[in-house]
Amino acid sequence: MLRRPTLAWLPGAALCLTFVPAIAGAHGARGIQHIRPLDRTGLAVFEEPKRDTTPFSGLRLAIGGGFAQDFQNLSHTTRAEPNLVNGVDANTLTPIGPGFNTAMANLYLNVQMAQGIRVAMTAYLSSRNHNEAWVKDGYLLVDASPFDMALMNAVMQYLTLKVGHFEINYGDQHFRRTDGGNGLYNPFVKNTLYTGDRAGTHYFDVMDNAGNNGSGNINPKFVSNVQAVMVNPFLKLGGLEVMGTLERATGGASTENDRAWDQWAVDGVYRLWGERAYGAARYNKARGAYPGITTGEVGVNRVQVGGGLFITNNILGKIEYVQQRYQDFPTTDLRHGGEFRGVMVQGAVLF
Repeated sequence: MLRRPTLAWLPGAALCLTFVPAIAGAHGARGIQHIRPLDRTGLAVFEEPKRDTTPFSGLRLAIGGGFAQDFQNLSHTTRAEPNLVNGVDANTLTPIGPGFNTAMANLYLNVQMAQGIRVAMTAYLSSRNHNEAWVKDGYLLVDASPFDMALMNAVMQYLTLKVGHFEINYGDQHFRRTDGGNGLYNPFVKNTLYTGDRAGTHYFDVMDNAGNNGSGNINPKFVSNVQAVMVNPFLKLGGLEVMGTLERATGGASTENDRAWDQWAVDGVYRLWGERAYGAARYNKARGAYPGITTGEVGVNRVQVGGGLFITNNILGKIEYVQQRYQDFPTTDLRHGGEFRGVMVQGAVLF
């Protein structure tokens, strides 16, 4: 089934481009202090840097963007028993085939207000979750004292204040994940099985028949409470990168006892040619208890193998083969014996 890329983000993008010539910093990180680079040099950066050599030159606005376009060629199957509802089998999967998915686009605004003080905002211009542009986050980041006092200056060498609405800094895996139109930091097209895809996943309509924005993800449905622990060991040796994810989460709805989910993942990436090209592989598994399923725990595992090439520091092309299998779901569940597999191609731009 061919997907027509949406053009809903074009008016916002055109408005931004109208103002770019009048702004000195028409690059999302140029002239801005304590910010992760919005290009290839931001790889393997897991926090906004505390040490910074960028000089403060007065009030400065920097505009950036992230754009991702996918070509999807996936197929999916299920062995679920027919479930007739008003004469229609509710366990029939949505027909899918090769085609271009909806393009995703992010807008980044950063304002250097004073020495070590900036305001940041991210907006999704095009995403699966909304038909219109919407703001993801906005916050004030303080890495230097606004007052030239010896004690405050000493404290701010080690302290950062972040005030506003922003993504929870939970685990280092989210610093490598695809976020809407920002796919440059991720060596793969898609994130781990159990993750927060605010803008919707990049695997469209797989193992689904209801148009869910989280297709291909695991959603434990911890709607009332959640407690989670994640460990992300990371090793970089020359061109080799190995990163692991060990996560356990418990929670549920107010009307049920807490349930538990475990996730394991290991990524291997080898970068070459001055780290402009790479090959990558990931194995990812999640297992736990779903609400409404009384036959025991269910599981999902995913294998991704691919590679990419940085055309410039701001432009990345990548390709991957993915296979995902669903285990121990009841015979009446759409995901019983489910599997999807195929090839994804993505072009990502970040500036």
